[in-house]
Amino acid sequence: MRYASSISVLCVAALVGCASSAPPLPRHVSRVQEPGFTGAQVAADSASSILVTSSATWTKLSPIQQKQIQARRTVKVLRGDEYGLIADVQSADQSTPATYGGAALGSGAAQALYIGRALNGGSYTPAMHLAVGLLGGVAGSALDSQAMQKHTHRYTVQMGNGEVQYLDETKSSQFRHSIGVCVTVPGMDQLSQRVCLEGPEELAARILSETSAGDGVGAVRIVER
Repeated sequence: MRYASSISVLCVAALVGCASSAPPLPRHVSRVQEPGFTGAQVAADSASSILVTSSATWTKLSPIQQKQIQARRTVKVLRGDEYGLIADVQSADQSTPATYGGAALGSGAAQALYIGRALNGGSYTPAMHLAVGLLGGVAGSALDSQAMQKHTHRYTVQMGNGEVQYLDETKSSQFRHSIGVCVTVPGMDQLSQRVCLEGPEELAARILSETSAGDGVGAVRIVER
């Protein structure tokens, strides 16, 4: 009797503890580190600086300009089907809630067995009845499934070659890229906006002017991904 009462108290306390509300979260701001959202990064070593540009821009540079840039930076040229600008995005929440039918079934079955045994001449106490129901619910919860977060984002991407592609991204996070962001295709990783928007004149002026000025004190290099 005392043992059954102790079990009941523990089970009820556990259920009450799960039902209590969580304390409010403190405000926190940080740079996004999620894969695909890191964008351009700052590198302290200019030797490790990689220039990512589009084939449309690179091929419009003169051979002399190309050689001058390659002498200063490691160049990675993306084809027109390897990058693009996000023109539109639609999202669908496909998350599924947790199920609790197993716990209810286990609790009901355990109580039915206990009552049946009591009617056939066994002992019966309210405390044991409660304990059996709670323990049956705990056992039956093994049949339940946890909640699953699933979000699908469909992106309309204006490719560098002028074509339009639709790309689906499915993940647990509801956060997505914004319209106008330059991304890789099909990876949907954030690129520097310069890859999608910078022309040959701007590229040559930027790279050749910053390198001709030298690596002065406090100079910062940008690694464009």
